Amino acid sequence: MKYKPFWLLSGIAGFIYCTLIGCGTENHTTSVKNMQTHSSASHPNASHATKSKTDSFPTTTPSKSVQTPQVPHFTSINMVNEQIGWATGRNTVWYTKDGGLSWKAVTPPGFQSAPFLQMSMNAIGNQMAWIAASNGNSIASPLSIYYTANAGQSWVKQKIQATGYPMSLHFLDPDQGWIALFQGAAAGSEGETIYHTYNGGMTWHTIAQTNQVKGGNLPFVGDKTGVSFVNAKVGWVTGFTALSGHIYFYRTTDGGYHWSLQILHVPNTFQNEQFTSFPPIFFGQQKGILPVSYGMGLLVYRTNDGGNTWTSEQAVQSTVPNQAIQAWSFPNMKDGFVIDGKQILTTSDGGQTWNSFTPNLTLKNVMDMQFVSSTHGWIVMNPGTLFYTTDGGHFWNKVK
Repeated sequence: MKYKPFWLLSGIAGFIYCTLIGCGTENHTTSVKNMQTHSSASHPNASHATKSKTDSFPTTTPSKSVQTPQVPHFTSINMVNEQIGWATGRNTVWYTKDGGLSWKAVTPPGFQSAPFLQMSMNAIGNQMAWIAASNGNSIASPLSIYYTANAGQSWVKQKIQATGYPMSLHFLDPDQGWIALFQGAAAGSEGETIYHTYNGGMTWHTIAQTNQVKGGNLPFVGDKTGVSFVNAKVGWVTGFTALSGHIYFYRTTDGGYHWSLQILHVPNTFQNEQFTSFPPIFFGQQKGILPVSYGMGLLVYRTNDGGNTWTSEQAVQSTVPNQAIQAWSFPNMKDGFVIDGKQILTTSDGGQTWNSFTPNLTLKNVMDMQFVSSTHGWIVMNPGTLFYTTDGGHFWNKVK
């Protein structure tokens, strides 16, 4: 079964991805409905001093910050750790310091309204965030990127001359970042342009385009899900291919100027399946996880050598007939959580074995899910209600 990003399924006129830098454990979440291409980042030195990107701009603009006693309407949730986190919903960006019990609106002034907000996170500090937004009824809509160094108290609108819908926004550290933009579709194909920054977003330049454009260095054929890098040179572009038994997975070793297909071994049982790969998540420079969805299940690939080789683990299958997996989250190399609409399936050994249980909450219409550890997690349920767990997903509490 072919998975499409939420903004395409819903006819979205605007789309947002935030790359957040916070403290604590790095984590990754993907929802089939909102396609969090969840950017990933290695673990830099926590004491690394970075210069404020606002130093290179004449002014910053305070955000529309309001402490609210009311529960926000959520589209996505991105917790940095058990206390610090961000969320989006109804044209608003939110920030919490108490595990989501209360939220502060920190939306950038002049922020373009959009019917849906999506967010992607990198966790390596607790103050920085980048938000990429495109609002309009066509891919010709201009892209805007905003940056904050103080948890949303003020924002800088960064300089980028680009159009298209942001599919993924991924920062490796406070300086190195990449954004993948959707550039239109044809039957079974999608255009994509990838931009790179080496100075935290002060300037951006094109490093890759699909080959429907003259000089393009990526295949136009196949739908796209995003980009991620493990270091400044080595990265991957992911997506869907209609060719059974094959996985769309292109690798660069020169910072994105040249790409080649990296072959992934598909177990014999799944040779007749069609696959959608999502940007790999790295925990350091060597260890990483690559989620690959198919039909009613999910394959998890692991690497221990920086992505030179990948090994597939035990596939996890939906327990609900004719129901695709709705969401998954991998907070570290060992722990993983999958929701299929009825049960939660978990692994504590990196996907080698899976167990399932039925929680206290009916898990239909899950819009987003994120765990930051083996115990603490959050889910957003349609139409925008937030729940949290502290026992690995067995019992969920509604944020009131």
